[in-house]
Amino acid sequence: PRRDNDIDYLPRARSTEGEVLGIPPMPDAATFLEWRCEVFTISCAVSGRGEQTATWLSACAAEGAQPHEFSVVQPQWGSFDAKLATAIRAVLRGDLLTRVNTLLDAAMLGGRMLSGRATLCAVFRGFRPTGRKFSYDSLMDVYDHGITDNSLEAMQPYCSTLDALAVPRTGAV
Repeated sequence: PRRDNDIDYLPRARSTEGEVLGIPPMPDAATFLEWRCEVFTISCAVSGRGEQTATWLSACAAEGAQPHEFSVVQPQWGSFDAKLATAIRAVLRGDLLTRVNTLLDAAMLGGRMLSGRATLCAVFRGFRPTGRKFSYDSLMDVYDHGITDNSLEAMQPYCSTLDALAVPRTGAV
């Protein structure tokens, strides 16, 4: 208990967690990197935890990360994680929304919800067709030379065709 004459008392700053608002609309291949930066920046700002949030979210973008790895949410992140999941799902469209909803359905069958980090990981994986990780320049080359509209749905068949041409007839990847 604090006493008025206690000179050692220092008030502690408390973080205040806000709603995750302002996530940009569903990105296309050309705007994905900018979208990812916006999600990180907004999330760090509203979480009230700054760098801790950046570290916590960066696991979603790690090489080989899978959505199921983020099914367990630590109690201190529970509220923010749920807000993040809701905000990201609100901007998803098309095939990526279908994939995230499939993951959500599977989680609900197990009596759980799909976490925000699992949702974010699924989005990041959606921009790595068939597990490939493109550099920005490589992605722009593919985007500029073979995709007719600004959608992930148009990019996926094109990358599948490239994969079919690149994989030897033996089927080995």
